[in-house]
Amino acid sequence: MTLLPGGAFFHHADSFAMMRGVRLVVLQLGNLDLTSSAGALMVKMLAAVADFERDLIIERTQAGQACARAAGTHMGRPSKTTPDQQRAIRKALAAGATVSSMAASYQVSRATIIAIRGASDG
Repeated sequence: MTLLPGGAFFHHADSFAMMRGVRLVVLQLGNLDLTSSAGALMVKMLAAVADFERDLIIERTQAGQACARAAGTHMGRPSKTTPDQQRAIRKALAAGATVSSMAASYQVSRATIIAIRGASDG
C-alpha cells in the first residue's frame, strides 16, 4: 500500500473499488459513501487537513531548532570525549600510539579515534 500526498491513495483505491462494484461507506461520518462526490470531497478535505498539520509540525520543529541555535545550544549527539581528551589522543597518536590502543584506553571505538585524528587534519 502506497500513501501519496493529497489523498491519491484513496482516489486509486476508490477507482479500483468502483471497477469491481464495491462501495465504501463510513458509518462514523454519517453513512458517508466514499464513492460519491460528497465522499470524494470529504477524503480530499481530510487529506488537505493532514498535509496542513504536517506542515505545521515541520514549521514548529524548524523554529525550535533555529531558537536553539540562536541560544548557542549544541545540536546533535554529545561527544564521547572531552576536548582535553581529544587533544591528548591527537598528541599520543602523533607520538606513535596506535588507534587500537587509544580506543582501548579511552573505552571508545576505533572509529571514534579515527574521527578525532581526522578532525586535527582539517
